[in-house]
Amino acid sequence: MDTVTKPLFVALIVAVAGFGFVTAMVLTQDQPLEAQADEVALENTKITVTVRDSMGGVTDQKTGQNAVVNTGDNCIAKMLWHDPTTAGDQTCEGATNDPWRYFCLDQDAQVLVVDKDLRNPSASAGLSGCQKAEITWNQNSTGSTDALSKVDVQLAYTFTNTGADDEICSVGTFNGSSQATRSMMSKGNFTGGCVTVTTSSTLEVLYDFEYGGGTVP
Repeated sequence: MDTVTKPLFVALIVAVAGFGFVTAMVLTQDQPLEAQADEVALENTKITVTVRDSMGGVTDQKTGQNAVVNTGDNCIAKMLWHDPTTAGDQTCEGATNDPWRYFCLDQDAQVLVVDKDLRNPSASAGLSGCQKAEITWNQNSTGSTDALSKVDVQLAYTFTNTGADDEICSVGTFNGSSQATRSMMSKGNFTGGCVTVTTSSTLEVLYDFEYGGGTVP
């Protein structure tokens, strides 16, 4: 694949029903997350995936970082300046009246800023389809009432594999359960490679976001 090296200067501001962060980054189009992690990965974010067997024992655990893709940038603009119920597929597919809290599992580890959908979605029963994560919102994590106090957000969902063994290599976030009618905001892969989820095993996905707190340690 040819690489477009013209940098894209992106300032991102998101505040959508508990899914929020403010960051700035420089993206080089068509580059994998692994090749430019310092530029693409969002600051103060972490993905943790934990695989447990049918008895609850941990068989694998990996962490990684999350990156906003071009479609996510476009959806941010649409949320800020357009009617959230407006559909359309030119810059941001579907309406933007749902939060980006749906986890979708991919068997492909690549994270490219031009991706609109997952590259190879899991087809195994229990792992296929996008599932809405639970949210834990801690608006003043230090107990301070200062306007600059830090905010912590965690998104969490546990998948149960009821089908064949499957290899999961990355997680995308969407604002609906259908990739076909909604847009991908971001995607993240795992340091150390993919994880194998065998039949009857579970895969817990945690996205941790920390933002704000200009004067809070």
